[in-house]
Amino acid sequence: MPIEVKKFGLQADTKNMHEAFRASLQSQAHYRLAQETPITNNSGGSEGTVSEVAAFINEAASGSDLADTTTTDSALDTVHDALAELYDEANSLASKLGLEQVTYNGGGASPDGTVDAITTSVTGAATGAQATEMNTVRAAFDDAFYQLANMVNDLSRATGLDEMTIDFNKPTSDTIAAITIDTGSAADPGVKKTNVDAALATWQENVKTIAEKLIDLTTEAAPLVVAQ
Repeated sequence: MPIEVKKFGLQADTKNMHEAFRASLQSQAHYRLAQETPITNNSGGSEGTVSEVAAFINEAASGSDLADTTTTDSALDTVHDALAELYDEANSLASKLGLEQVTYNGGGASPDGTVDAITTSVTGAATGAQATEMNTVRAAFDDAFYQLANMVNDLSRATGLDEMTIDFNKPTSDTIAAITIDTGSAADPGVKKTNVDAALATWQENVKTIAEKLIDLTTEAAPLVVAQ
């Protein structure tokens, strides 16, 4: 319902000038963000919460149940590229509203306006990716998602949209350092394929959730303030 500001006060669903003023600011913010072309989200998966991934451990192989290093590298690259795309869009929107941006030095493919599909299954092998290297990537991804989600929630507050749920905490930072994708030299013991697939599914949900919120920020209708 529009908020109507009349000569002698407020009408409709607001009870005080503060709410009308806030709605006016949110309307202006929406107008500015609507000048941006929405990203295309092909990540797959479902929206949910922004979550971190549990630490990887090395385990002895049972047949071919370890995470093949080549396909794991490729799958991690899809998450890496999505982060670059999402940071580019979020920083662009934040600049429109004069909000704090996060310097993204994480790497990944050059942004082109499209979040590509996230790979969520790797090949099983008798020798696999190593926990030390995988945990370095995991920690970098988790930090990057946390900082990104907080920035997008700032944008949501500025425009009156619901915030995303972030179910973990990390120290805030205004810079994302270079992220290197490295799964180590394939060996037995190594990281299980099932654990890598589960981590990729979590990161896919993070990408989907953040990407859809960024699309909402550029497409959802703003609160309407009507002067009469």
